[in-house]
Amino acid sequence: MAIYIFELLVSNLSSFIHIQLQLQLQLHSPRVMDDTQPPSSVMDHPQAPTAFIGSPQTPLPVVDTPEPTMVSQKRDRSPSPLFVQQDEGTPSPPEREFKRIKLEVRASTPTPTDEVNASQTSGSISSLSPTDQSDWMRNGTSSPSAFSDITAASAGETVTEVTSVKPFLSPLLVVPTQTNQLALQYKDIPLPANCPRLAAYHPLCEKTETDITRLCDDFISAYDQHKTAGFESAELESISRQFSTYRSVSKHYPPIKPVALAGPMGAGKSRTINSILDQPGLALDSDASDRGTNVVHEYLGPRPRQKAKYLVNVVYYSASQLNSRIANIVRSIYQYLSLENGSGDADVEDEDDLRSKFNSSLNFFRTILCDYEEFDSRETATAFFEEHFNEKTSEDELTEMLENLFYDFKASRKLVNDMESYIASDEAELSRIFAQVSKPQDMELQHPHPWPIIEKIQVRVRDNDLLKKGALVADTPGVADSDELVVNNTTMYLQNVGIVLIVSPILRTQRLNDLNDILRQCLVLGKAERTYLVMTKIDQKDPLKPHEIASLQPQFRQAFEAAEAQLVKLTQEIKDLNVKKDILLSQLSDSTKVIEFQQTHARLGLLPSLIKEQEAKKFQVAVEARNYDTELLLKNKFRELSKSGRAPDLKTIFVSNEEYQLVAQGMPSRLDPATTGIPGLQHILCEVPACDKFGTLQSIVEDHVAVSFRGAVLSLTKTKLERKEQVQNRLLCVLKQSTTVADSLKKSVERVFDQVLANAFDKREQSWQDKAQRLIKDWETFNSGNFTAFCRRSGAWKPKRKGQKERNKKSQMIFWNAMIQDIFSSDISKDLEEFWQGFDAAEICAQSNIRDWLDRLEDTLKACPEFQGASDTAMFYEMLHHVRDQAQKAVRQILRSLRRETTSVFHQVTMRDKAQENYVDKAMQPTYNAGAKIETKQFATTTGKKVSPGALAHDARVNLIRRKLMGTGSSPLPDGSDDTAENSQNDVVRRGAQLSVFQSVFEQLQDEFISKLDAAVSETSDKLKTTCDDIVTDFNRRYSVEEEQDTNDPQAKQQLLDAAHGALASIKGPIKLQLDEAKRWEKEGDIVVQT
Repeated sequence: MAIYIFELLVSNLSSFIHIQLQLQLQLHSPRVMDDTQPPSSVMDHPQAPTAFIGSPQTPLPVVDTPEPTMVSQKRDRSPSPLFVQQDEGTPSPPEREFKRIKLEVRASTPTPTDEVNASQTSGSISSLSPTDQSDWMRNGTSSPSAFSDITAASAGETVTEVTSVKPFLSPLLVVPTQTNQLALQYKDIPLPANCPRLAAYHPLCEKTETDITRLCDDFISAYDQHKTAGFESAELESISRQFSTYRSVSKHYPPIKPVALAGPMGAGKSRTINSILDQPGLALDSDASDRGTNVVHEYLGPRPRQKAKYLVNVVYYSASQLNSRIANIVRSIYQYLSLENGSGDADVEDEDDLRSKFNSSLNFFRTILCDYEEFDSRETATAFFEEHFNEKTSEDELTEMLENLFYDFKASRKLVNDMESYIASDEAELSRIFAQVSKPQDMELQHPHPWPIIEKIQVRVRDNDLLKKGALVADTPGVADSDELVVNNTTMYLQNVGIVLIVSPILRTQRLNDLNDILRQCLVLGKAERTYLVMTKIDQKDPLKPHEIASLQPQFRQAFEAAEAQLVKLTQEIKDLNVKKDILLSQLSDSTKVIEFQQTHARLGLLPSLIKEQEAKKFQVAVEARNYDTELLLKNKFRELSKSGRAPDLKTIFVSNEEYQLVAQGMPSRLDPATTGIPGLQHILCEVPACDKFGTLQSIVEDHVAVSFRGAVLSLTKTKLERKEQVQNRLLCVLKQSTTVADSLKKSVERVFDQVLANAFDKREQSWQDKAQRLIKDWETFNSGNFTAFCRRSGAWKPKRKGQKERNKKSQMIFWNAMIQDIFSSDISKDLEEFWQGFDAAEICAQSNIRDWLDRLEDTLKACPEFQGASDTAMFYEMLHHVRDQAQKAVRQILRSLRRETTSVFHQVTMRDKAQENYVDKAMQPTYNAGAKIETKQFATTTGKKVSPGALAHDARVNLIRRKLMGTGSSPLPDGSDDTAENSQNDVVRRGAQLSVFQSVFEQLQDEFISKLDAAVSETSDKLKTTCDDIVTDFNRRYSVEEEQDTNDPQAKQQLLDAAHGALASIKGPIKLQLDEAKRWEKEGDIVVQT
């Protein structure tokens, strides 16, 4: 019996070893697939669908079959034959856009090598000698784990991309030893599928937060214990409060700025959000004729201990915001009614834009107040406003009356802090909530709906890994919506977002007007560097035509033609095999023919799937080629719109939501995941909070907690420095020179502004006025009604020229302000290039001045006789170098912010944005207002000859505009006019008329630029003052005039000193290694999933 059991064990062990050898060969041996030999996975599993990396629903391939599941090789943007693994000696082409998640499938049973390496790497970092630690970091050998719950494993050799991804636990981070980095295995730490490789998402960052909390708490606890026993130290008391501030690292993370999707209705914004979050049906979808929502929807992570699947918070406008909104809408209504009842000139035509704004205004009030009789229909609402207008009810009185009705409506909603909340258990219930608050289903407005007074809707999602990581994505209404209130909601929201994703179907590439408008808006808002163009529906373009194939880039054409040739070959093979099969069918009596018949039949069954693969290859090449051409077409768009060579490239991402959904469901797709564009968007979505979080964490560790622990050490080890006062006086004398650094920065930037821009306006104004003279000569040919309409509409109108036929009613909109701006914008754009060169030089000079200033302090102390022989001077100079670097870094960030804000200011001069007034608009508006107030009845017929009062009024308006363009100052109205105080220009207009529009633009530019420069210089000065305070504090903590008569318990003092030294050792050692490993993981690491 014992012999039988032994033989059975030996037999099972042999089978186990044989299977393991097969698995290792399959996983680590390169396989080359040619066009004639289909992949074994397809032959063995003809029904298995092709899947790609990026599918969170698709399970990972299980390695228990004779052949491994087919994998796709890492793709470059240029096409390569799909499903063909490159030779190991050939370097992979560099990734063009985003990091890909690399995975290696490994058997669950550890190999003997794994066990040996795991045993070798057990232990802790602190247990190694300094020499061993150095060898470990240099060679990657004897890699220890810094924590008891982390073990290491050996690195894999072959890394390929698995065809699907599933959320998993226990990821094994494996790094080849030649990369000289940590090899760590994490247990029970969830790493969501498709999570971009960003340092902040590394589990060691969370470990670092915990470690910092522990170090701070340990010191606070030790200090409080000794303080209770009588230990006294004012400096340690202050330091202990600093530890209390930074013990909770997460409280210091900056607020998350949203990634906002903007674009026209039907562009695919909501569908793209659903794909990014891998939750179909989450965001409301729409088409080109029906908006999905009227207000902004934010999707973010759950509240702590949130039980509901969805928590919906509806945020209403505050009282001040609502009052301002109502006042603006009432003003629009009164402006329209003043034209309708003939208050203005009889021939003013305003049937388009003003009526559209009036209709939007009526809808605003009717949507909220339709249960009042005055607003139960469009007719009654119009009658309500006409009645108050005719009764001379002032705008302020009517606004206050309507505000009270809106307050009653808000009170009926029982809001808490201007917010109401809902919960939903599924997408259907969530959609019903949206219908109640953001998208009215009752188009007849039989019941009030709150959407016009809702600022945004926040949807907290309980079970989404990307949102749990801190991502925040916003779905905005269409920017080209017919409802002005909807557009205004989006415009206001975009001002405060972190990244803008402009969504536009690739089929609309040639219709660039709407796209240009929102790109200009991003430029004016200073968000060009953080704007991406997302081209959707890349899978819906027609197949390539012969002339398009001939014009493809060589690499695309070769790949396309190779796939076509392979299709022809496979098609011919089907024909040949069918003939052969018919012949073999008649020869089945021969046993050798039976086997050949079976092989032929099997091959015929496989060929359709191979043909589909080649068709998918052709499709992918066509998509990539078109994407490449479109990207080149749009790359310079920001530079074209801003007329600046310094504007950034327009970054483009191409998306197919339909193909990605196939990938996510594990179904065959014509595009690989990277080409669907969704992984790239997921990376962007997570990058916003990740970069801010990691930067803050690193700053807290290095610039705050470590500095505080060093301060504790200095306070506890203060040494004697004779004649300290003389040394401190020399130190303070140099530190006072910090003001010269800030003053020098301000003067250098102001000098560049004056020499370039102020000089440009001064030298070119005469030539600009000559061009303006030609404009006014053309404008005065408009009839009186049209000219008045231009004044009433801030210089924008659709006039009808004399003789224009009635059938040609659609006139082109003319923008006077844009024509004025065109006079000088190109010239100023060229001058801005010179300004930025000077700005760059000023920034370099500021950095140099900071370095020279603190180096001069070090030289002064080294030459100071009283400081010679002082202890610990090397550490003091090291501290000086550290604060110098921190000061330079802070000033660099301040000037980078100033650059962004200044760029936005300059765009007010060189660009136009429909959603925002620029400097020309502001300069001309008082003159337009004055022109609109000039009425025919103010003028009388002159004595001796009959002159039409209308003509006199028209001449007065023309002269008023001319004086503003030419800057000739104000002048009295023409003879015969009734120059009363009420109808003549007021004092403000008279003073403004003394400046030309070009001078007014420059004054606005100069005022805002100097304001922003002063704020940046003030911030720089504050930072340098903080630097000085840090240096003085360190000096006073480090040195005393004489040996301190310390009455504190020496043992308590030593314990606190040991605690501070231990904390610094942890920060410089394990914690620094953790942050370095997180950064390395982002840049170079590979994820190896243990199945």
